Amino acid sequence: MNPPASIHSRFAIPRAGRIAGVRLVGETDAAAWLKEQMQNGALVPPALALAPRPAGSAAAVPRGRIVCNCFDVSETDIRVAVGRGADLPALQRSLKCGTNCGSCAPELRRLCAGRSSLSAAA
Repeated sequence: MNPPASIHSRFAIPRAGRIAGVRLVGETDAAAWLKEQMQNGALVPPALALAPRPAGSAAAVPRGRIVCNCFDVSETDIRVAVGRGADLPALQRSLKCGTNCGSCAPELRRLCAGRSSLSAAA
């Protein structure tokens, strides 16, 4: 009989409610989801962060087209940030897109301009 696998999770969640650090030992199915939440600065309740994830659950949520290959930032991530009022410098600070090779910068400008034209029409 095999000994039970050791499973250990530790999270650093400061008062702001955003995950600042994670250590997973044993079961790591939630790693991709947790990484995405950290990169997006999402508010994650501690109970949800500790909940087990079915294998492949992070991939089950469609992320959309990848705009920034350097930092794996999807168009969906960018549109969410732009919808919250982010401009190009804010996108670069929060998602890091457009800060490495710069090939996605024209697309980022286009997505930000779309927000500007929508708010001007309102």
